[in-house]
Amino acid sequence: MVFLENITGEWEASVDAKGRLAIPSSLKKLLPEGQKVFKLNRGLDFCIEVYLPESFKIHVEDKYKNLEGLSSDNRHFLRYYVSSAIEVTYDSTERILLPQLLRDYGKITKDVIIVGGFYKFEIWNAEEYKSIYFDLSKFNPSELGEKVLNNLKSKSN
Repeated sequence: MVFLENITGEWEASVDAKGRLAIPSSLKKLLPEGQKVFKLNRGLDFCIEVYLPESFKIHVEDKYKNLEGLSSDNRHFLRYYVSSAIEVTYDSTERILLPQLLRDYGKITKDVIIVGGFYKFEIWNAEEYKSIYFDLSKFNPSELGEKVLNNLKSKSN
């Protein structure tokens, strides 16, 4: 089995009028050789998540399959999060087709930023991404980092 565990970075790219995205060559170098199949999913932050099928199984399917089915919140979350999951394959020119449902969800029209997330990467509308992560008035990276590290410390104790 092949897994993504070290995808980090940001890449600018464009989606064509038919919704096809060519994965930037510098990102392709980080993927397993010959990788042609991907699992796309609705992200939690209005982006498209992209996994290798094996990583999707570990980080999504195995993680959420045991959620209690009687809980209304669990059922709503599962419908929201996994109902859009779809497997896509490179076309003859090594582009992936982003389904219209996911493009609409992520407000993706043309310009995108692809963001590495270790075992997955995310496709964002470029303007949306920049408005959140390039505008430091919306959050303080130092304070956020401190909160996240404190959460990690408390979980390891």
